[in-house]
Amino acid sequence: MKGLNTGNSGKISELSSAVTNIKQGLTSPEQIEDSRLKGLFLEYSLVLKEEDAVDLDDLICLPVQAFRENPPLLEEYRRRIKYLLIDEFQDINLAQYQLIRMLMPGARSNIYAIGDPHQAIYGFRGADVRLMDQFIRDYAQTVRYRLNTSYRCSDYILKASSRVIDKSIERPLLKALDRGVKITITGSSSEKSEAEFIARTIEKMIGGLRFFSIDSQITQGMEYREISSLSDFAVLVRISRQMEPLEKAFRDHSIPYQRVGELPFFKEEPVKSILALLKMVQNSRNILLKEELASRYKLEEEDIRECRALINKPNQQLPVTIILNRIIDTWFIEEKLQNKEKLTELIELAESFSGNLQEFMKFIALGGELAGYKAGAEKVSLLTLHAAKGLEFECVFLAGCEQGLLPYAIFKNNQPDPDEERRLFYVGMTRARRFLFLTHARRRFIFNHLYQLEKSPFLAAIEKELAEFIDVEYKKNKPGHTGQLELFT
Repeated sequence: MKGLNTGNSGKISELSSAVTNIKQGLTSPEQIEDSRLKGLFLEYSLVLKEEDAVDLDDLICLPVQAFRENPPLLEEYRRRIKYLLIDEFQDINLAQYQLIRMLMPGARSNIYAIGDPHQAIYGFRGADVRLMDQFIRDYAQTVRYRLNTSYRCSDYILKASSRVIDKSIERPLLKALDRGVKITITGSSSEKSEAEFIARTIEKMIGGLRFFSIDSQITQGMEYREISSLSDFAVLVRISRQMEPLEKAFRDHSIPYQRVGELPFFKEEPVKSILALLKMVQNSRNILLKEELASRYKLEEEDIRECRALINKPNQQLPVTIILNRIIDTWFIEEKLQNKEKLTELIELAESFSGNLQEFMKFIALGGELAGYKAGAEKVSLLTLHAAKGLEFECVFLAGCEQGLLPYAIFKNNQPDPDEERRLFYVGMTRARRFLFLTHARRRFIFNHLYQLEKSPFLAAIEKELAEFIDVEYKKNKPGHTGQLELFT
C-alpha cells in the first residue's frame, strides 16, 4: 500500500482498514461511494493482480466471488465438503458467513459450530456477533447445546463476571465446581504504584524471588497452594502503552516475564524489516518490496544475489538462525546493538524450525497475536486483553480498570462499541481460575499526558460481598525504610 499515491503515509493504516471492510463486507467497487477510496481500491487491486498476489481478506472474498460467477465450481466443492466444523463462531464476518451459506445451503446441512456471544470482542476487525442469531434463522433445524458448567473459574469469579455482562443477572451464566476466594479490587495513586503493587503481590504469592523480598517482608509466609510457577500469573492490560511501568517493576523485582502486545514482536521494528528483507531475497518477484528495501538499505543487486545464494545452497539446508544472523550482521549492525532483546527472541523462535525456511516464513505470515508466546515458560505473562483470549491462569491481574481504558474512550475519534468493551472485561476476568485482582489508578501518565480517570463503571457492577477492596500507596524508600506498601482495607 505504501506504493500507492495516498498523499500521506499516516493514512496507510486507515486505508488498509477501509480495504478490509470493503472485502469483508463483499462490497463491489461500484458500491463504494467515496470516489477517492474507490480509486485507491481499484489501484490496489490492479497492483495485486500484476504481482500475482492476494492479501489475507482475499482468501475468503475471492472464493465467494468465484463461486458466484461459476456455479459448476460451487457444486463441485459442495460435493467434496460433507461436514463443516466452525470454532469461535461469534468472531466471523459477513464474507465468512456467506462462504458457509454457499457451501452448506440446506436446512439439514452437516455443520457443527461452537461460539459464545459473551466473548465477541473482535468487532473492530469486522466480526459481527449478530450472525449467530442469523445462523439460527437460516438453519431452523439447528439443535443447540448449552454448556452450563465452567471447569476453570471459581464461583466468586463467575458471579462477578456475570454481573459485569448484565447487572440484572441473579445467577451466574455458568456453574462453578468450587467456591474459590473473593476478588481483590485495588486502588493506587498512580500507574507506578499500581505496577509496584502487582510486582510485590506476585513475589508474595510465589514465595519471594530475591533475598531482598524476605528482608523487606514482602513475602509473609501466606500459602497459595495453587501457585507453583511464574507461568501461573498473567497481567492483562487494555493497550500495550500500559505495559511500560509494569515491565520496569518486573525488572526492578527480578521477575522474568514475556510480553504480548497488539502485534507479535516480529511485526515490530527492527524485526519486521529483517523478515521483510528475508522475504524479498526468497521471492525476487516481489518488485514493490524489493524497490522499497533496496532504497532504504542501499542494497545492490550483488548483495541480494549473495544472500540468495546463501539460502539456496545446493544439497544443503542451512539453519534459519544462520541465515537470519547473516542478514542482521550485514545490514542491521546498529539495530543489533540497540534491540538485543527483540533480536534474541527472533533467533530463539527460529531455532525451533531448524533448516525449514519455508515453514518459518509461513509461521511469520500467518502468526497472530500469540505467535511466539511460550505457554508454561517460567515467566509472568504480560498480555493485552485481546491476546489473552483462549488462555487461562491461576492468578490474573487486570490492570487499568478506569473509565477511558475500560471501556476504552480516551480519544473522541476512537470510540469502540461499549457492549464489546464490557464483553472484553468479562473475557479478562474469566481468564482467572482462582485468584483475580482488578486494579485502578487515580492518576495515569500515558500517551505523554497525565490523566485523572474515574474508576471503570464495570467495577460498580460487582457486588461488595464478592470482593475485597484495598487502597494501596507505594512510597519511595527513606533511609532505614524497607519500602513496604501501605494497605488500607
